[in-house]
Amino acid sequence: MQVIIDERVNTEIKKYFLELGYEIIKIKKHDNIYSEISSHTDIFCLKLGNTVIYEKDAVSDMLYNKYDYFHGDNVENIYPKTAAYNVCVIDNFVIHNFKITDKKILEKLNEMKYTFIDVKQGYSRCSILPLDNRCCITSDKGIYNKLIQNDFDVLYVDSSELDIKLFNEDGTYSNMSGFIGGCSCVLNDTVIFFGDVDKLKCKEKLINYINSRGYKIKDFKKMDVIDYGSCIFLD
Repeated sequence: MQVIIDERVNTEIKKYFLELGYEIIKIKKHDNIYSEISSHTDIFCLKLGNTVIYEKDAVSDMLYNKYDYFHGDNVENIYPKTAAYNVCVIDNFVIHNFKITDKKILEKLNEMKYTFIDVKQGYSRCSILPLDNRCCITSDKGIYNKLIQNDFDVLYVDSSELDIKLFNEDGTYSNMSGFIGGCSCVLNDTVIFFGDVDKLKCKEKLINYINSRGYKIKDFKKMDVIDYGSCIFLD
């Protein structure tokens, strides 16, 4: 088993994944991409069922051979080129601004007959913590409205209720804010936060919603909540 994640991920989080039996596969830092997202998983990589599509220079380690792998185009340091892989998958639905989606991803989405939900936000995966059964959490009002229109069960959390960190080049915190989708991931029945949920102003709303949808929470106490671009599990 493997987990693909930002090479800058905290040692305690790495230890947690290793104890679960996962090999750490690092997204290496891209010097040509601005530092806050320069090794984020959801900027360079997308999993669709048993298919993984990634930027060819993003992963140098050997990947688990159970999956089919394809290379998409290179990520470029200007929006929307930075968001071409940032597609959110919930059940059989895919959420993105499909005007900017990588062409290899679009090809695979059409082959696999996903249902498309087009939104204005290019960083849709960053902006959504996807659960299952058409449930999710988002901090983007436009995405929230679009998903409600499509009969999703959505918790909206305003960005003012979050305090999610991003890294500068030198490892200090950026003035930019991180995203709810990037600071978390889901493994089976557990939502994992990359930091201490108690540091988020909206913690009670998050905990109540997640628990009421049948999920447990794993977080890392006394740690700031960091956006690493989520992660991808290869089981």
